[in-house]
Amino acid sequence: MAPLAGAVKELTVPNLFLGIRAAKKTGTAVFERAGIIKKVSFQDGDVLFASSNLDDDRLGERLLRAGKINKAQYNASVELIKKSGKKQGTILVELGFIAPQELVAGVQLQVADIILSLFSWRDGSYRFDEGPLPLDDIIPLRMSSGNLILAGVRRQQWENVRDSLPPQETVLRPATDPAALFQSADLSDNQKAVLSLIDGKHTIKEICSRSKAGDFYTLKVLYLFLALRLVDVGAIIDEEERAFAREAVQAAVAVREKKPEKPAAGALSPARQLIQNAIDALDGQDHYQALGVDQHSASQEIQSAYLRLAKLYHPDRHFEPGMQDMKKALETLFERVTTAYKTLSDREARKEFSYLSSQAHVKSARRDTTREEKREDDDTPPGLYNKGMRLYGAGDYLMALECFRKAGKLDPRNARYLYCQGLVFSQLPRKQYEAEDCFKKAIKLDPSKAEYHVNLADLCVKRGLKPRALTVLKDALHKVSNPEHIRRALTDMEEIKSA
Repeated sequence: MAPLAGAVKELTVPNLFLGIRAAKKTGTAVFERAGIIKKVSFQDGDVLFASSNLDDDRLGERLLRAGKINKAQYNASVELIKKSGKKQGTILVELGFIAPQELVAGVQLQVADIILSLFSWRDGSYRFDEGPLPLDDIIPLRMSSGNLILAGVRRQQWENVRDSLPPQETVLRPATDPAALFQSADLSDNQKAVLSLIDGKHTIKEICSRSKAGDFYTLKVLYLFLALRLVDVGAIIDEEERAFAREAVQAAVAVREKKPEKPAAGALSPARQLIQNAIDALDGQDHYQALGVDQHSASQEIQSAYLRLAKLYHPDRHFEPGMQDMKKALETLFERVTTAYKTLSDREARKEFSYLSSQAHVKSARRDTTREEKREDDDTPPGLYNKGMRLYGAGDYLMALECFRKAGKLDPRNARYLYCQGLVFSQLPRKQYEAEDCFKKAIKLDPSKAEYHVNLADLCVKRGLKPRALTVLKDALHKVSNPEHIRRALTDMEEIKSA
């Protein structure tokens, strides 16, 4: 992500918000300029609240301008602020001047206005103070960073857009990672028309010439797409990758279906029921079952299934009214289908998983034949490894980790068991350092395995250490038995620049 402190002119506010969101950070971004101080609080990457020392940004001022309170009520609340030290919104509700729901709506508009005003700043400083938030002192509002950025960019002056765009000769490509795509950003038909021209083959200049909307509008829309990371810089050579990227972006910006009618009292809404059913079905599912495909499915079928489920379970869905409490379940489901896709979309990983799954099936059918077979399956390093892989494939990460740890203690020179521990740690919250340590130890024991190096590089990218990821892959080229796997990974990262 962007540096945690610096000058506003050296970054765009969208990039800071995107970095915080991607890293799921909790803390407060502080912006200062000519005595003006504005703060934006984040909880796990979501915009939670915002405040400002400007009088015009105060809640009372907004409610007064909106006609929700009159001048006398405003003045009365100000006097009580001085005496009690309470928040103005709390006082207005206690006095009966506004209803609690009007307070929440007013705070949402206030927060949005404070944040949107930051998009016009071209000087000043910023810093991000990571750490827990004083939730007792604020009205928490989980707001979509995607739609905030969308609204903010629309307010941008042409000078800001022009200065932030890459050179006209730059090729643009659709983004390929559904996790990074804002699933809640609503685009107009004209914006989608421009998006359809981005294919990983044409430059900004060529896209403008093909667009029917005119250069000014097209360039502003391209700036918007880059800010939202719907679009990346760089060409796409592989046609399969181009098709996947196109499908991913189209899924992210698809028109939302109309919300169904309210369910009967005591019944779950269709969206909630779907999510709950998916959570209930997780236990015991392998990668194929998680995606709803079979072992004979072509790569295109697996891609399509993943994109459909990634859209369905994307954590941005918790921004929909009444869905906030489902965020944890959505994150679990999204991570599960993403893990399944990453395994099945890699030819070597899919082959290994399918083999282990078939072996597990055979052993399961014979499990009760003799006590000796059961003991061997459970207690030997290979048996523990097979059991761990089955649990990992089913999303039971903690039990899988225990199996791989036991196998590693029994056979400490086997790099595969350390590597598998790294895979599990990489799926767990705040366990990235443990994952890195396991991958490094596995590489030290057996540097010939390409997948060890690739997964270490992927982990570096997730942690924002892109230059280190490139170094890992380049160092691996002369060590591994399958350098082509490394070359493909390097090609995928060819547009990555040093932060």
